[in-house]
Amino acid sequence: MSRDRTFQVFFFASGCAGLMYQVVWTRQAGLTLGNTTAAIGTVVAVFMGGLALGSALAGRWAARRAPRPGDLLRAYAILEACIGAFGLAVPFLFRAIEPVLRLTYDSAPTVFGAARVVLSALVLLAPATLMGATLPVLVQYFAREASGTARAAGRLYAINTTGAAFGTALAGLLLLPRFGQTVTTIVAAAINLSVGAAAFHLARGAASETAPEPGAAAVPAPGVRLVFVLYGLSGFTALLYEVAWTRALTLVMGSTTYAFTLILLAFIGGLALGAAVSARYADRMADPARLFVTVQMLIAGASVGLFFFLRSLPETLLGIYDAFQHSFAALKAAEFAIICVFILVPTMLMGALLPVACRMIGGGERSAGRAIGRLYAWNTVGCILGSAGASFALIPLIGLDWTLRTGILLNVAIALIAGALSAKPTAVVAAALAVAAIALPRWHANSMSLGAYIYGPNIVREARESGRDLDQMIALQEKPIASYWDSYALVTVHRVRGTHLALRINGKTDASTGILDQATQILASAIPMAIHPEPKSVLVIGLGSGVTLANVVAYPGVKADCVELCPAVVAAGGHFAPVTDNVLQHPDVRVIVNDARTHLQYTRDTYDVIASEPSNLWLSGMATLFTREYFQVAKSHLRPRGMMAQWIHAYRMSERDFRAVVRTFADVFPHVQLWETHPAGDYLFLGWLEKPRIDLDQVARRLASLKATEERKQAGLGGPAPFMGHFVAGDAGLRKVSGGVPLITDDHCWIEYTAPRAMYVDERYLIAKALDEHRVAPMDEIVGGTKEMQSLVQRRVKARKFLSRVAVMDPTQGDTRQLRAYLNAALEDGLDDPVIEVIAEGQILAALTFADIMKRQGRVADTLRALAVVPPLSPHFADACTQAGHIYADGNRMDLAATAFREAWKAQPGHVKAGTAHAECLIAEGKPLEALPVIERVLKEMPTDTDARVTYARALWKAGREPEARAELDRIAAAHPEHKGATELRTDLDKK
Repeated sequence: MSRDRTFQVFFFASGCAGLMYQVVWTRQAGLTLGNTTAAIGTVVAVFMGGLALGSALAGRWAARRAPRPGDLLRAYAILEACIGAFGLAVPFLFRAIEPVLRLTYDSAPTVFGAARVVLSALVLLAPATLMGATLPVLVQYFAREASGTARAAGRLYAINTTGAAFGTALAGLLLLPRFGQTVTTIVAAAINLSVGAAAFHLARGAASETAPEPGAAAVPAPGVRLVFVLYGLSGFTALLYEVAWTRALTLVMGSTTYAFTLILLAFIGGLALGAAVSARYADRMADPARLFVTVQMLIAGASVGLFFFLRSLPETLLGIYDAFQHSFAALKAAEFAIICVFILVPTMLMGALLPVACRMIGGGERSAGRAIGRLYAWNTVGCILGSAGASFALIPLIGLDWTLRTGILLNVAIALIAGALSAKPTAVVAAALAVAAIALPRWHANSMSLGAYIYGPNIVREARESGRDLDQMIALQEKPIASYWDSYALVTVHRVRGTHLALRINGKTDASTGILDQATQILASAIPMAIHPEPKSVLVIGLGSGVTLANVVAYPGVKADCVELCPAVVAAGGHFAPVTDNVLQHPDVRVIVNDARTHLQYTRDTYDVIASEPSNLWLSGMATLFTREYFQVAKSHLRPRGMMAQWIHAYRMSERDFRAVVRTFADVFPHVQLWETHPAGDYLFLGWLEKPRIDLDQVARRLASLKATEERKQAGLGGPAPFMGHFVAGDAGLRKVSGGVPLITDDHCWIEYTAPRAMYVDERYLIAKALDEHRVAPMDEIVGGTKEMQSLVQRRVKARKFLSRVAVMDPTQGDTRQLRAYLNAALEDGLDDPVIEVIAEGQILAALTFADIMKRQGRVADTLRALAVVPPLSPHFADACTQAGHIYADGNRMDLAATAFREAWKAQPGHVKAGTAHAECLIAEGKPLEALPVIERVLKEMPTDTDARVTYARALWKAGREPEARAELDRIAAAHPEHKGATELRTDLDKK
């Protein structure tokens, strides 16, 4: 391999390591500086600013010194070695700045923000500057060839960017999930150090070569300074598009780490491919200015087309998520294909601009490094401004669709300005594109907030079962009534099927006023507040609807801080004021818009209770709120006798991931408990600093002091017994459950990658089964209360054990007899437990609905199997038995029909349809005297029921009381002369 080809390989490896650093450093910065958009934006700006600075400085050095090839290669080798050394040092530097950040956190927000910028620069500016310097140095070296600056710059940029795409995939899909940040950093540093050592060795062979003589200039062009400005503006639009497209695509595909990785991979890959193609034809550009204008127009035109594509993407992806939900690899491959179709063409055009701009500025080989250095610096500064402008100004102020329109208009403006450097007229095409950008139809909030990635399979299934098309089904879903944009998310408030409100963040429901969500939101704070001996200061993590926070300050004398990452959630809080008593205006509430981890890491405040209720683990960034280090930081801010309550979900999660959270939490806190807010759905870990003590008398007083509401009653706050029914497992049981799984740590936060894989996996039954093996009432930790109350507590816990099995079983399939037994056992010991009633009622109604569908389709066996779910203790049992009896009767299985009607009557004496059918069976069996008291009881309940009166007349006749039977038929005929049953019975009597 030639030396030049070898250095191209080196530059590929350098690009790979560079993106690996960027991925890891962004994560480390999130842990140190916070996961807010402002913090991450600061890191990105500092990093890209370093690239621009390094590119400019290296370009000037190459132009002034006119170094020989050997000097350039040695400089490149030193740069790579230094990058590797800094790569190893950056993690330690991030940890070193934490004390300074802690000193500034409780001061004015501007002071903390300024400290964050300065300290980020101290950590990242040097390595980023070194990275930015490598491109001009190598361009200067390769421009000694006859091909000149444009081809050298385009080829090297393409090689380095291809390496960056490879590094993105290597870090995001392999190294970080399997090995963590430290190993990924070491691999990247090893690449840089190896490249530096090998490059230094090969540089010796070029030591004797002399610098090239001044060669012929490339195509001279007027307005060189304008070219730099235009290329900078191109960088602005490129990053504006990247931010906007990423926000749009993650709305549809979910804010998972895989989605961000795949989008970045496609974006970088498109840039590399475009630069490679453009560099190949760099020497043939007769009029580069004209080509620059054409490319800008093509980018604008492609963006107009993609606007329509993106607008309809949510509906398009519904079928894909339904088809590929059982294969994670196939689903991600399909998503990546769609992403590439979406952004590959415009990103290729963006990548093609570098060689074109190089040709426009002209210059010879001696100035190649300076030319590319200045171009790259201008473009990078534009990228910084584009990223910040889109994230912090355009999207929050004008929304996503108008941000994309702005990008199109900017491309048109750049083309018009660049047209001054070319003879090509552009006004007509530019005007057409500008009109198109303004006239594009607005996006529908219902479509963009649909959450196709999570709700798609359900929507498709419901449409299929109901016979509706997808558009009709979508229209029946949650109807948006308000939407709010900020730099982090699209927050929408919906009216769900005309009944309750729901809050969606980037398409995913995170809070609602529905029964089950209300229970979780209430209990997330009500459980620790009722148990803690004297809570005065509370921290709530995650605002959501505000219900959790409202149930904290419902107790007098309690002050609460609430940390919320998303400003738009706070803005949407007013919609939930009726169910939160306008908690955001409460004098004892302080809302802090920040990353929860940052607040706990740097604040001096301490709390009696910390109630942590973040979003789901599969969302990017949420996993850092479930690591050992996070729990340790939270623990350090608890006062004596303090406790932490950590919410966790069991749905859309693997059993292994759930047990890993259990182990991680139990590894930090000396005493732990697990409570449930929704059986087999939502759970609450309690971490105690001291041995738990649950005073039932105190719990009773606390609950009695709360304002009685239907929502609190349905959540199980009607007294100590239903309250304690939420208890699942104590310390010993949880530590057994958590065996055999690794810890979740900041360095190896592997669950962020495994959690999205369980998006369409239902292992709730396995989780419930593992927990129920240790579900025992904590009698050794309970004090106070009468013996009767303690006995009642034990019965409630026992009932919930059966209920957790009920909650995870599908009433439309499987062992219906087992489900029926669990339902009956839960209802038997549940007494008046509203949680049990809600869950059991939901499953029973689902079974009855399914039975109705199967009956209409003529599927008798499936209908009977669904009806068999309803247990004897259910108020629906008589209806279910009656329906089953009629089905048996229609099939001439009279013995089974009679048994079903008899069970219905026994369960609910006075049930009109069951009693009537039961009486008819007794008559058919030749037992009219037994039928008479049954039908008389029915008529006592419903004296006007004509069918029952006909059955009564029949029973009288068969019992030998014909005159009374005829008199009853006369009364029926007077009111309903055409009643078929009465007419037929009179005919039978007359024939006799």
